[in-house]
Amino acid sequence: MANVLPPDDPGPQSLGQQVQNAFPQTRVVKTLNTVNSEVMVNPQLGSAARATESYMPLWLALWRTLGTAAFSIKVVRQG
Repeated sequence: MANVLPPDDPGPQSLGQQVQNAFPQTRVVKTLNTVNSEVMVNPQLGSAARATESYMPLWLALWRTLGTAAFSIKVVRQG
């Protein structure tokens, strides 16, 4: 599976959902992404494809802003 491009306008469905709709008898699985283990074992908790595809616009925006793809992202919880 891939990411919806252009990422600025992903539309109402993830690419995984679009492929599933086009091929309803096929089992569509998005791989090679990091998702919460609870979602991994129970995909009904949320659209994992949509969540992971949403990471692409963030990554591209940081790449454009920083001028390099050599960066990491750290999530910090305050409070």
